Amino acid sequence: MNNTFNIQRFSRLLNKQTKDNYASYLMSLVVLIGILVITMGITCLLDKGRFDSGTQVGFYATFLILAGSIFTSMVFSDLGDKKKAIPALTLPVSHFEKFLVGWLYSFIIFFLVFTLSFAVVNFLVITVGNNYQIVQNEFMKPKLDSTPTYAILMAFCLLHAVALFGAIYFARLHFIKSSFAFFISLFLIWMADQPIARVVFGDAKVWAVPFVGVLVPDGRGNSLIRFDQNALVYSVIIAVIILLWTAAYFKLKEKQV
Repeated sequence: MNNTFNIQRFSRLLNKQTKDNYASYLMSLVVLIGILVITMGITCLLDKGRFDSGTQVGFYATFLILAGSIFTSMVFSDLGDKKKAIPALTLPVSHFEKFLVGWLYSFIIFFLVFTLSFAVVNFLVITVGNNYQIVQNEFMKPKLDSTPTYAILMAFCLLHAVALFGAIYFARLHFIKSSFAFFISLFLIWMADQPIARVVFGDAKVWAVPFVGVLVPDGRGNSLIRFDQNALVYSVIIAVIILLWTAAYFKLKEKQV
């Protein structure tokens, strides 16, 4: 029998994860849907039924990233509790299978369930809003080959990787500590970018925006010069995501009772 991955063993572990946590998952889903209904509904009503595609995309991106990060940070929360960690770590399955179940639930399953739930709530909000609108609201139509879609997916994947690593690395307060470490890392990257940008442009007033471009003074304010090589930026982000997922797996392997 393969000690790293066995489909029957993995399916049993996935089934166990579902049975043990379906109640809390369902309650979390109900709470999430309730928050979506309240926030999106109030926004629509305050704007007299107007709920354009830009607003819809904003809500989708915000809640996908925020809710996804929170959910991911709780996937391996049992490892922080000694009483729960013992049965979790002594299960007769491989570390890869444990990691894969957590990754599957927090990444693939969460993304599909959230997207479906958001689509249902969005449909209801727009249907109600159209009763007050002279010009009918249209449903957002994401294009798979568009920059905003890539940006949202990249942000979700990156923050999922950060949250997953933090969920395994930290014993307590996974979401808070992971968020703190992420923003500190962004700040350090931003600080490191400033002297490089000023040397390249020869201007002390230039400000670099990590992964986006640079702000250059033009006499009337600042102009944003964006990076044209989106493929290079996305490649770097994808490399970081894979690195964090890999680091999370090896950190899980180090866990002991």
